[in-house]
This record gives sequence, structure tokens and C-alpha cells, in this order.
Amino acid sequence: MRILSAVAIVAIVVVAGAALAASPPAQPQSAQDYRDRCSLRIDKSDYDGAVADCTQALALEPGYLAAYHSRAVAYMAKNDNDKAIADCDAILKQKPDAVGALVLRGLIYSKKGDYDRAIADFEQALKLQPGFGMAQGGLAEAKAAKERLAQGQKLGDPRAWCDGKALPQEGFVRDLQFKGCTTLIQSGKETPADLARDYFNRGSAREFSDDGKAGALADYDEAIKLKPDYAEAYYRRGTMHWVDKDYDGAIADLTQAIKLDPKHPVAYGYRGSSYTAKGQYDLAIADFEDVLKLRPNDADAYLNLCRANVGKGTYDRAIADCDQAIKYSQTSEATEAYNSRGDAHVLKGDYAAAIADYDQALNRWPDYPQAFYGRGVAKVKNGDAAGGKADIDEARKRQPDVETDEARLGLKP
Repeated sequence: MRILSAVAIVAIVVVAGAALAASPPAQPQSAQDYRDRCSLRIDKSDYDGAVADCTQALALEPGYLAAYHSRAVAYMAKNDNDKAIADCDAILKQKPDAVGALVLRGLIYSKKGDYDRAIADFEQALKLQPGFGMAQGGLAEAKAAKERLAQGQKLGDPRAWCDGKALPQEGFVRDLQFKGCTTLIQSGKETPADLARDYFNRGSAREFSDDGKAGALADYDEAIKLKPDYAEAYYRRGTMHWVDKDYDGAIADLTQAIKLDPKHPVAYGYRGSSYTAKGQYDLAIADFEDVLKLRPNDADAYLNLCRANVGKGTYDRAIADCDQAIKYSQTSEATEAYNSRGDAHVLKGDYAAAIADYDQALNRWPDYPQAFYGRGVAKVKNGDAAGGKADIDEARKRQPDVETDEARLGLKP
């Protein structure tokens, strides 16, 4: 049974001494050395070794909060939940406002099926750190599980599993979704409509499983055969074609999804991105404009419009669209919009403005290969040959084929 990524759980906590060394000594000497190796062993799923190392760290430095936290993660992965809770308790005894320990303990209580205690921990964490995403997600999941149990959901229900409603105490949702849907498909008792839903749900689970793309595509095929008007199945199959860079296949499926559900903004977005990849910029622009009709102020749609207009050569329009992407961005779109706006400035011949935009992109993502490459091109064209070469070399170091795609846009030193 899988659990939430151990690395993600380790990253919850921010306490004194929690910094993780990139490569602790092979023969640890200090409590931090042992704790660092403990965390790296968690990453490699060596939970027994992790427990041993964190225990040694605590022997050398009793009260080492980061070691308690990492050991709790290892215990949780071993399904030794009571010991994991005891370690969280030890942290909270010393530091009652340790948000990471509250969230981790809430996750463990959910895993035990003790949803009232889980909810209390997540709510306390959110009082201390409003908006903490992992606490919000854990709280929503615990409340939903408690409600489903109150409504009569039983443990081991294949219908609930297939619908993605497995309870946290039952295990990893995707694994159980695959198992539940397979049970229903093989039962011979499903109606054609329910069977289509079973195949679709199993396909959703298989996108994240060992057989991945091939298994998911096969399930979406079956869902569509059973229900030819299944818009969401066409959409999901289309996005998988897009990921595989089969843009014609993506466009065909996404067009069918849009025909069946004309108000599906993400289908327009993926189809527009497919058109952009094929160099069909006017069709791409039309799709991204349709996204904005459905979702005004969508930063990602503006970013995609910017990219399509860069490809088309309408640079002023591209710059205006990237301005809007930056204005409305909440996450990574601004980083990419600064980069794309830099591309437009280079191709327009405004090299100083381009360099300023690439600087902004790199301030947000210091390892962004396209921004290094674009800035290098802008510097060369602006008369700084040495600085430009250094940036282009950095870009190639991070992504050896970086100039292949950039050259398609016309970005060349």
C-alpha cells in the first residue's frame, strides 16, 4: 500500500535544525548526520534503516525535533502508527505550535480512521498557519470520510473505491480505485452505462500506475465504445495523446470532447496547445480566446495566447497577452510569461527589455533553461558576446536540446 510521498511529508516540518544535507557522511558522527541519513533512507523506502538512524540521532541529541519528525514519517510508512503518533506528541510537547507535526499527526489519525482527532489537528494547524495547503487537503479529506461513513459507506466497498472515494484508513486511493473498478468490470453485473464509468475511472487510476499510458488508453477506448457520447473520456484520451506529442490524435479527441461539451475550457486549452505545437497559430488563438470566454482573467490562457502570438509573429499582441498573464497569475504562469514576453521583445528587437524580462523569469526560477537561452541570445544581439555565450552555455548544461525548440521561434544568437 502506498502512502503520501515520504519526501513531501518530511518537507512539512520547519523546525530548528531541520535542514537536510545533500549527502551526509557515510559514517555519521553527529545527530544531524544521522537525521540526514534517516531522511535519505526514507526517500529510498528503507524505513527500518531510517528508524535506526533517527533513533541514533535522538540518542545523541534528545529532543531533536527534526529527528522525531523524520522517524514519525518512517513509522507511518511501516504502518506503525501508534509509534508515529508518539513521536509527533514528543514534538508538540516541546513546541505546541509545530504546524508540521500537527499536520503529520492529522494524516496518521486519518490513516487510523480516527477522523475526529485528525480534524482537530488540521484545524489547529490552520489556525496557526492559515491557508496551509496540506492541512486544508487533509481536513477536507477527513471531513469527507467522516461524512461518507455517517451516510453508510462500508469498508471494502468496490463501488466507492472505483469512484475514488476510498477512505484514508483503507489505503492509497489510486491503488484501490484500480482494484475496485476491476472487481466491478469482472463481476458481469454492471449495466453498459456503469461499465463505461468503471472503465473510465480505472483509466484515470491507470494513468498513475505501472502500466501507465497503455493501460489507461485501453480503458478509455472501452469507455468510449460503451458510451460514444462520453465527453470526459474523449478529453482524457486527448490529453494523453497531447502528453505523448501525438498532436493530431489529441486534436481529434479534444474536438470530439468539445462537440459533446462546448463549455469545457480545459479541452479548448489542450487543443489550442496542440495547434500551437503544429504551428497552426490562428486555430490556437481561437481556442485560447474561447477559454477566456469561459474563464475570464485566466492567466494560463493569456500565457498560451502570448506564446501563439510569438509563434505567429504578432509580437505587440504577444506582449499584451503576457502582460495579462503576469497580472492575473497566482503561481508559475508569471515566470513563463516573463520568459515568453522576453522572447517577443527579442524578436521585436528590443533587447534591453528582453534581458529585463528574462532576469525576472530567472529570479523566480533560477534553473529555467529557456530563460538562460533567451537572455543569452538577447545579450549577443545587444553586443555582449561573452555574457551571451555564458548564458547559452548554462542553458545547454541544463537542457542539451534547448535550442531546438527555441530556434523554431526564431531565437538564434
